[in-house]
Amino acid sequence: RTVRLWDTTTGREYRNVPDGSKSWSALRVGEGAFFPTEPREVFAVDFSPDGKFVAAGAKGGGVALWEARGGKAMGSVHGHADTVLAVAFSPDGRTLASGGVDGMIKVWETAAGKEVRAVAGNAKRVLALSFSPDGAVLASGSGDGTVRLWNASSGVELGRLPCDDREVNAVAFSPDGR
Repeated sequence: RTVRLWDTTTGREYRNVPDGSKSWSALRVGEGAFFPTEPREVFAVDFSPDGKFVAAGAKGGGVALWEARGGKAMGSVHGHADTVLAVAFSPDGRTLASGGVDGMIKVWETAAGKEVRAVAGNAKRVLALSFSPDGAVLASGSGDGTVRLWNASSGVELGRLPCDDREVNAVAFSPDGR
């Protein structure tokens, strides 16, 4: 319910939602608040590869981006019909993928906050996302029990890996990309 950031070398917390509530409107950092019109629950968080930015997916279809250290609001993007359950930065940090209850994957240009691609094909909600180390492939875990592999540039499905689970809640690539 609370977004908290810690310095793992000191164990000291340096950012959180002050009142511990689910409300993003309570998180006022730097120059502004995210989702100022109504409270949002956070369901997914990812750091940019350089550690400078944090993205968070929330109820209502939005993704907020802010500076990790200073807390300055960088903006938010909205494009999902419902809750965003997964976010992942590409290895170069130039794009951000989001997936949600609507079964869609959206790919955003990080700097401009512009949607560059919408990928349909998940039969149910998108629960997890991960880019391959070279950024060429995007993996999605879905509520339909599959892992799908997508060409990160075109959005074309490259393959489907059936799993025994009803839902795939996490996906990751090994460091060598296999």
